[in-house]
Amino acid sequence: MSPEQETVPVKIGTISLNVPVHRNREVTVEIARRVGKKFSRIEEESGKMNTLNFTVQTAYEFAAELYDLEEQYSEETREFNKALESIASQLKILEKRYHLVPRHKKKDDEEPLEG
Repeated sequence: MSPEQETVPVKIGTISLNVPVHRNREVTVEIARRVGKKFSRIEEESGKMNTLNFTVQTAYEFAAELYDLEEQYSEETREFNKALESIASQLKILEKRYHLVPRHKKKDDEEPLEG
């Protein structure tokens, strides 16, 4: 049996909910505040009262923001990997130019001492 997940009571628009804690109570309340703020903006921009539409619109806008952030993260990861490849390539060039040898060898790879 899994333990019951802790919840926090929040109010978004006119709707009172008990939402699962995300990271901690403070973060959970902040997330609910942001959802409430976006929900209120959508509600104010609409000419008529339709809570279901406002809720779906709010969810869609957050999903779109998440999608954009995921795309940005992927692009930044690609750029970071390119930069790492460039650094590795430059290190190989320097290694060849100055006849550098790797400093770290495994103990098994060391040659036995002759005495």
